[in-house]
Amino acid sequence: MNPFEKAVSDLVAAAGSPFGSPERTLDCARALVAASARADRSARDQALRLLVTSLAKAKIDRAAIVAIACGSLVEHGADPHLALPPTLARLPDSLEVAQRELAKAKQRSEKGTPTRENLPDEQIARTADYLCMAAITQLSHSLPARKQLRSDSRWLALLEQPPTQGALFLKFMLQALDDEELLVLYPALWRGYRLHATGIADNFQLHTLLADTLVGDPAQGWLPGKRPLPQVAAAARDHPVDPAAPTALGVFNLVGWPGLQADGSISPDNHMWIWGEGSPAEIPRFEGLPVVLLEPPTYQRAWNAERKFASMPAELRLLVVLSAEEVQYWLERIASANAGAPVRLPPQPARIALRLGEARLESDDPEGAIIEFTQALRLDPDLYEAYVRRGSAYSQQGDYPAAVADLTRAIQLGPLEKAHILHVERGLARSHQGDIEGALQDYNEAIRLKPDYALAYNNWGHLLYQQGNLPAAIQCYDTAIQLSPRFALAYTNRGVSRGQQGDPENALADHNAALEIDPGFVMAYINRGLARQELGDLPGAVDDYSQAIQRDPHSLTAFFNRAIARSKQGNLDGAIADNDQAIRLKPTYADAYLNRGRAYYLRGERLQAIADWSEAIHLDPGSARAYYSRANARSDLGEHARAIADYDQAIRLDPQYTAAYINRGNAYSKIGEAQRAVDDYSQAIQLRPDAPAYENRGILRGKQGDTAGAIDDFTAAIELDPDRATLYINRGVEWQNRYDYARAIQDWDQAIRLLPQSAQAYSNRAAARCELGDYEGAVADCDQALRLDPEYATAYNNRGYARYKRGELEAALADCNQAIRLRPHAYYYNSRGRTRAALGDLAGAIEDFKQSLALMPGHPEARDMQIKIAEWSQLLTRPR
Repeated sequence: MNPFEKAVSDLVAAAGSPFGSPERTLDCARALVAASARADRSARDQALRLLVTSLAKAKIDRAAIVAIACGSLVEHGADPHLALPPTLARLPDSLEVAQRELAKAKQRSEKGTPTRENLPDEQIARTADYLCMAAITQLSHSLPARKQLRSDSRWLALLEQPPTQGALFLKFMLQALDDEELLVLYPALWRGYRLHATGIADNFQLHTLLADTLVGDPAQGWLPGKRPLPQVAAAARDHPVDPAAPTALGVFNLVGWPGLQADGSISPDNHMWIWGEGSPAEIPRFEGLPVVLLEPPTYQRAWNAERKFASMPAELRLLVVLSAEEVQYWLERIASANAGAPVRLPPQPARIALRLGEARLESDDPEGAIIEFTQALRLDPDLYEAYVRRGSAYSQQGDYPAAVADLTRAIQLGPLEKAHILHVERGLARSHQGDIEGALQDYNEAIRLKPDYALAYNNWGHLLYQQGNLPAAIQCYDTAIQLSPRFALAYTNRGVSRGQQGDPENALADHNAALEIDPGFVMAYINRGLARQELGDLPGAVDDYSQAIQRDPHSLTAFFNRAIARSKQGNLDGAIADNDQAIRLKPTYADAYLNRGRAYYLRGERLQAIADWSEAIHLDPGSARAYYSRANARSDLGEHARAIADYDQAIRLDPQYTAAYINRGNAYSKIGEAQRAVDDYSQAIQLRPDAPAYENRGILRGKQGDTAGAIDDFTAAIELDPDRATLYINRGVEWQNRYDYARAIQDWDQAIRLLPQSAQAYSNRAAARCELGDYEGAVADCDQALRLDPEYATAYNNRGYARYKRGELEAALADCNQAIRLRPHAYYYNSRGRTRAALGDLAGAIEDFKQSLALMPGHPEARDMQIKIAEWSQLLTRPR
C-alpha cells in the first residue's frame, strides 16, 4: 500500500469508526490532501469512489470533512461528478439544522444582551460550511451539475436566506450567468451584440469580459475604450491571478434596460445602473433575456482582477454583431416598453458619425476621430459639435492651426450660451500654437461673455505660469477659486505655482484642498506627492503616488514619480518595478530607462544598468545624463577607456556638466594620466567650485610631489565643506610630507572630532607623534585605531615603530609580524628589519630589507638598507 492509498484508508476508517472524532478525521483528511499531490488521475478517481460510502454514511460532522477532502481531489484533477451526489444529498439536512440554530440564536439574543450562548452552534455552522465549500469546489468544475441544481426550486428555496457564509457563496454560484445569452446595446453609437456567457459570477467580472470582448476600433463596429491588460482579462476567465497585474479598470457604465429613455438616450438616474458589486442575477431581463446598456463611464472605477470562484472558468463569447436595423429594432422595443407607448427612433447618421468620432477620441485615435468628424460635417455642415470635437482631435495631433480654424467655425455656428466655453477651447489651442496674444484675447472674451467663468481665469493662470510669471498666475488662480470655491483644478494649479515659488507648505495646503473637494483627482495626488517630496516626506509622497495609481493604473506620471521617491527611500526593488510599469505603458519612455538603470546601479547590477542606459541613449541620443550614468558604471567595471568616451559625449552635449569633468578626471587618474585628470578637475572648479573637485586635484598634486598645491586644494575644499573629515585627513598627510607635524596633528585632531570612528586619522596622528618623540601618545592612538579596525595593518606597523623606539622590541616585532600578515608592504618589512636587527637577528633583518627593496626599489631608505645589508652580511660571514 503506497502512502496515498494508506491516507485514503485512514480517512475512511476515521470517518466510520464508532470511536472516531471530527479532529481525528480532519487530521486524516489533511494527510490525504498532502499525499494526493503525488497521485495520478486514476488513483484520485479510485479514492473518490472509496470515499463516497463514507460521505453517505458517516456522521454529518465527519462526512463534511470527507467532503472537503473530496473537493481537494477534484481540485487536483479528479472527476467532479463522483462525489458530488452524496455531497449534495447531505447538504440540505445540514443547512436546515443551521437555519433552525440561527433562528434560535436570534430569539435568545432578543431576550437580552447577546452572549456566547446566544450564538449559533459553531460545529453546526462549520459542518454546513464544509459541505457548501465542497459542493462549490465540485460544481465549479461541472457546468451540467450547476445547471441541474439551478433548475431545482427546492435548492433555490433552501438558499433564499443562507444561514452561513458557505451557503451564501453557494447561492452566489447559482446566480451566475451560466450557459446563457445576453443582449448588449450601446445606444449612443447604435451598436449591439448578442453574447453567450458561462461561469460569470459577479458584475465586475462581466464588466472586464465585456471590455475584453467588445472594445476595439469603432470604425470596425467595436466599442471605444481601453481593453483590459491581458493578465487582467485572463484572471477574469480561467487563469490564476497575477500578483503583479494592476487592478481592472472600468471602461463602461453598465445600465439596466429600464434606463433607456424615449429619445434613445440613457437616463442619468444611477438607480438604473448595474453595480459591479452585484450579481448577474440582478440584471433586469427584457422578454426573458438579460439586457445590458452601455455608455461611457461617469467616473473612474477600479477593482481587483480576480474571479469570485477561482476554480470556475468563465467565458464570454460573441455570437452576433447586430446590424443597424436590428439595433434600432431592440432600442425602439425597449424604449416603447419604458414609455408605455410606441417609440420611433431616427438613426441620425450625422450624429452617429459624431459619436463614432468621440469614441475614437476616447480610444486615443485622433486620426480616426478626424475622419469620423469630417464625415459628420459632410452629412450636416452646420453640426457645430463636430467642429468642436474635430478641433480637439487636431489639438491632440499637434495641428493647432487646424484646431483654431475648427473652433473659430464652431464659435460662429454654436449657440451664444456656449460661446464662452468655445473661446476658452480656442485660447488653449492658440497658447499651444505660441499665439499668446490671441489666447489672452480668447480668455478675456470668455470672461466678458461670462464674468464668473472660473475656467477662463484658471487657463489664463496656466498661460502665465508657462511664461514664468508666477505671481500673476497665482492671482488668476485666486480669482478662479473665489468664483468657484469647489474648483479642484484651480487649487492644485495654484499649488504647483506656489511650489515653483519655493513655498511647498502652502502648495501642500492647496493640493489638500483639491483632494478634499475631489478625492479621486489623480493629478492632485501626483502634485501633492511632489510637494511632500520637496518637504522631505518620502513616505507621504509614495503614498500619494500609490493613491494616484490605484485610481488610474495607466498613470505613467504616477509610476515614474513613485519610482524616484522609492529610490530615494532605498526601496530599489520597488523603484525597478515602477519603472518596469512605466516602460510597459510607454516603451519609448527614455527617462524610465534612465531611472531604472539608476536603481539597478544602486543595487550593484552594473551590467543591467548599462543595458538600460544604452536603451535610454538609443531613445534619446541627446541625454547627457544617460551617457554620464553609463560612464560611471563602466568605470566601476574597470572599462576606463569606454567610460572616458561616454564622459566625452556627456560633456559635448552639456559643456557645463561639472560632475562629468570630475568623474572623467577620476577615470584618467585610474589609467595613470595624471595631468589630464588634473586638467579635468581644474575645469570642473572653473565651472563651479566644488569640494570633490578640489579634493581629487589635491590628491593628485600630492602624488606628483606638489605638496603646496595639494594643501591649497584641500584648504579650498575645507572652506566649501568644513565638516568633511577626509579633507582634514588628506591635508594632514601633506603637512606631514612637508615635515610640519604640528599642523598635521591639528588636522587629524579635527578629523577625529568630526569622525571619531576614523581609524586612519588615529593611525596617521600616531605616525606624526612618533616623529615628535611622543611614543606613548602614538601607542595610545594606534590602540584606538585597532579597536576601531582590528585588521588595520598600518596601525600595527605604526605601533610597532613606536614600541621599537621605546625599546619594547618583542612587542614591536609582534606588531610588525601582524602588519605583514595583513598586508605585505615594503614599509612594514623595513620596520620589522630594523626591529630584528635590534634584537640581534641580522639574518632576519637582511631578508626583511631585501623583501622591502624587492617590493619598492625606489624606497626612500633604499640606500641606507643596501648599506646595512652589506654591513650585516660581512658580520655574519666574518669568522668567529
